Amino acid sequence: MKKKANLFQYTKGYRVPMVLSPLCVIIEVVLEIVIPYVIGVMIDSGFTNVDYELFKRMTVLLVILAICSLTSGVLSAIFASKAASGFAKQLRFSVFSKIQEFSFSSIDKFSPSGLVTRLTGDIVNIQMAYQMIIRIAIRLPIMVVVALIMSFNVAPNLAVIYCVVLPLMILVMVSLMCSVIPLFVKGFKIVDETNEITGENLHAMRVVKSYVREDEEKRKFDRVNYLHFMIFRKANQIISLGGPTLRLVLYICLILLSYRGTMDIVKGQMTTGALMSMFSYNTQILFSIMMFAMITSMVVMSAACYNRVKEVLNEEITIKNGDNPIMEVKDGSIDLKNVSFSYYNNMDKLALKNISFHIPQGSVVGIIGATGSGKSSLISLFARLYDVTSGEIDIGGVNVKDYDLTTLRNAVAIVLQKNTLFSGTIRSNMKWGNPDASDDEIYSALETAQIKTFIEGQKDKLDYIVEQNGDNFSGGQKQRLCIARALLKNPKVIVMDDSSSALDTATERALQQALRNDHKECTKVIIAGKVNSVKESDMIIVLRNGEIENIGTHDDLIEKSEFYSTLCRVQGVTK
Repeated sequence: MKKKANLFQYTKGYRVPMVLSPLCVIIEVVLEIVIPYVIGVMIDSGFTNVDYELFKRMTVLLVILAICSLTSGVLSAIFASKAASGFAKQLRFSVFSKIQEFSFSSIDKFSPSGLVTRLTGDIVNIQMAYQMIIRIAIRLPIMVVVALIMSFNVAPNLAVIYCVVLPLMILVMVSLMCSVIPLFVKGFKIVDETNEITGENLHAMRVVKSYVREDEEKRKFDRVNYLHFMIFRKANQIISLGGPTLRLVLYICLILLSYRGTMDIVKGQMTTGALMSMFSYNTQILFSIMMFAMITSMVVMSAACYNRVKEVLNEEITIKNGDNPIMEVKDGSIDLKNVSFSYYNNMDKLALKNISFHIPQGSVVGIIGATGSGKSSLISLFARLYDVTSGEIDIGGVNVKDYDLTTLRNAVAIVLQKNTLFSGTIRSNMKWGNPDASDDEIYSALETAQIKTFIEGQKDKLDYIVEQNGDNFSGGQKQRLCIARALLKNPKVIVMDDSSSALDTATERALQQALRNDHKECTKVIIAGKVNSVKESDMIIVLRNGEIENIGTHDDLIEKSEFYSTLCRVQGVTK
């Protein structure tokens, strides 16, 4: 049975401050409730009965109580802050760790902008709600209950008013919260869209400027930003109704207490000190209700955030190790047996249909086809970035599902269409392929990738700075660096998914020749749209509409594949 996310497990290591904070709150509340009673006694003893000795003792006691209450409040805030920060740290780490386990199908399910929002804003809201719950939310009910008890003890005939007021206030609060919850749920989806548009625009800033699309991007952002504004404005307007309503009730109660209390004092049924205590208790009770309503709105908002975070934590990891995974890939031979694949796990919506072929170890294989023919989908199955919908893929004579994932992905290096370099240096980027690689090994990989000369020509050489996304390199340089990084893994299979598209013909040919000479035991799979990129391959697989159209060498395919021969003719390629 799949284990569900449980918030309590993320409090581990921070449960002592989690418990100490409410304890300090209870002490603080009790002291704050006693203080109005002491003030009432001081007023009666000092001004009514002219008992100055009792007045002095009550003054000293009042100062002590105030200091103790302040100390308890400060300690409760410190403990609550520590507990909430630790809780958020562990929850955030758990979410990030779960994302790292995602297969590509899970990544497709959650947008990158949505995952970023969950890791940042959503967890911050949950943290704030948690801190409020263990400190303020625990304080308020205790304050209301104890203040009510003291009110009935001091002046039961005046305290009866709360039997009518409190249920009415709770009903108003619940109605407001029920109205605002759906708005928060809808609003956070708009936040995801806002982040997505912002991230996309920043990432593609050069494209936006080159096509002079700034005004269009502004309009697109303004549309979603306005929707964001309208939804949260409406939610805040509903919540803000609670403040004036509760204040109105507070002042009505003060007027009633003043009127009835003055009459009782005149009749000798109540002292002035008792009335002053009732004023304090009234403020404590009604302001506690008002604060509780505000905290409830925060908790409601964080509940929507937690549901979004919980979706990530409860996501089932479909691609994982078996019970006894194989820890070694013997060779780079590849066998596909009637492989079909669907991104939706639906046999009626297949991206690949009945693919079967054998690739011997150490050979160079080209896969070519029109855009959307399934080339990238096919090679993503080799390293189990996705799992096949039906059929079987064997590497080294073993089903890829039987390998340890780390072992398999170290043995099958994939250089994807999108070249990604990380901010840092050439050396730090290369060590993604092999953290223990020496400088000599790095230079060897760079030489095979035909970029060693460029790196050696830089003043800092391997310490040359790489900007985020490799923006200080050309497209061809980034492609060659990514190929070198993959080669450092010493893979059994290297797959280059259109990763030489930005190279000139001479450099591409030199790269392929170096791969043949320097990595003879490694199986090379080249995905390309250009015939020249696969022309020299030992075997070429032609894909059309997710199916194999033909397999053979370049010369064979010109004779027997109409699609391939047409492609050669269009690109000006001859025998």
